[in-house]
Amino acid sequence: MNQLDWNRLFLSHEGRISRQPFWIGVAIMFVVQFVVSSVVGTGIIGSLISLALIYPTLCVYIKRCHDRGKSGWWVLLLFLPVVTIVFMFMDASLFVVPVVFILGVTVWWIVDLGILKGTDGPNDYGPDPLGGATADAFD
Repeated sequence: MNQLDWNRLFLSHEGRISRQPFWIGVAIMFVVQFVVSSVVGTGIIGSLISLALIYPTLCVYIKRCHDRGKSGWWVLLLFLPVVTIVFMFMDASLFVVPVVFILGVTVWWIVDLGILKGTDGPNDYGPDPLGGATADAFD
C-alpha cells in the first residue's frame, strides 16, 4: 500500500483518488466533525470550525469524482438537499420532496463515489491512482 499524502488528500482538489483513500478521508472528516460538535458544540466557534471543514471535505469528494471521470462540480449535488430543506421550512406541505431528494443524493453519493470503481488508466483528471492495474472490487 502506498503512503497516503495527507496534504494532497485534504488540501488539493486536483487529481484522482481511489475508493480506499476516499473512505479514509470521509471517516476522518466524520470523526473530526463529531469531536468538534461534541467538544465545542454548535455555537459560533463550532459553526466556524464546521465551515472550515467544508473545504477539505470537498477536496476529497472532488478527487473521487475525478477518478470516476466526472467534473468536480458534481459535488454540488450534495448541497441541493440543504436547499430543499430550506424550501420545506417555507412550506411544510413539501416535506416529502426533500426527504426523497436527500435519500436519492445519499444513494448516489454512496454508490457512485464510494462503491463503483474509477476509470481504468489515465483520464482527463490525471493518471490512474491504482497505477493502471486492474483492481479487485475493493481497490
